[in-house]
Amino acid sequence: MTTMQSRPVSILIAGAGAVGCTYGARLLNAGHRVTFLARDATVADLRQHGLTVRSIDGDLVFPTVDATTQPSEHADVILLTASANATAALIPRLAPAVGPNTILCSLQNGLGNEALIESAWPEANVVGGVAFIGARRLAPCIIEHRDQGHVTIGPWRDRDLAAAERLHALLTDAGIRSRLTDDIRVAIWKKLLWNLAFNTTSALSGAWVHEVLDVEGGEQLCLDLMHEARAVAAAEGIQLPADLPDRILRDTANLRWTTTSMSLAREAGDLLEVEPIAGEVLRRAAKHDIEVPLTRAVAVLLRAWNKSRRRTAI
Repeated sequence: MTTMQSRPVSILIAGAGAVGCTYGARLLNAGHRVTFLARDATVADLRQHGLTVRSIDGDLVFPTVDATTQPSEHADVILLTASANATAALIPRLAPAVGPNTILCSLQNGLGNEALIESAWPEANVVGGVAFIGARRLAPCIIEHRDQGHVTIGPWRDRDLAAAERLHALLTDAGIRSRLTDDIRVAIWKKLLWNLAFNTTSALSGAWVHEVLDVEGGEQLCLDLMHEARAVAAAEGIQLPADLPDRILRDTANLRWTTTSMSLAREAGDLLEVEPIAGEVLRRAAKHDIEVPLTRAVAVLLRAWNKSRRRTAI
């Protein structure tokens, strides 16, 4: 794969939720060959009804789309957008799609996704990523995209820089707001701070994010969760600014009627992304003998909820 814009690119979207379908639709609209990897029921719906994205950037309607439960040929690009709960189980299913030049990029929540990809394919092009997007699935084939958002991507290792640059150009050309960073681990940890503070508290309370912040003690709880994660990041060699939690809180407080992916998952009865977010912070904190009592508390409660809701994650 040389210049991606010179020809249609073969793209596998691993996970046909709100994020995967929104970005997949943009890539389809740009003329690329997009296939969605999903569960049986979702594949059947996409094949029968196509895909509709009701977007603030303009609606996209595709009467037919390609979808499969198991890829059968190499893809130029694989975007992992499934729940991070599913990454370990998903990787073996991706094997037929991974060729010598395939770019694999995780746009999932939490920590550890890129490491799993690298472990499975040490010689592959691995690009880390985070996605901020206001989208939700109204039905298996209908997505509501309410907030523009952006993706941040970057090379997982130095040798992945060229792949990250090609992917950034591909996404930008398709109308996806993409930012290229030279330190994707910092970006992933920054997103984790947000997820740990707001995904967990909104899912546990059933409240909008601004309602969590408006209640007495809500802001301090979110700040304390982020400071716990920041301390663990520092022990892991990721230096985040001391005022980052305050800046995240200030920016988030300006958002009204914002929900989270974990809240939407709870409403749908799906497994919550506890382990990739709070669980990873706990495991890394234990490795460095760091106390994170609030993270432990939310993890216990969210794990209890998951125990009561046994669903397939992809």
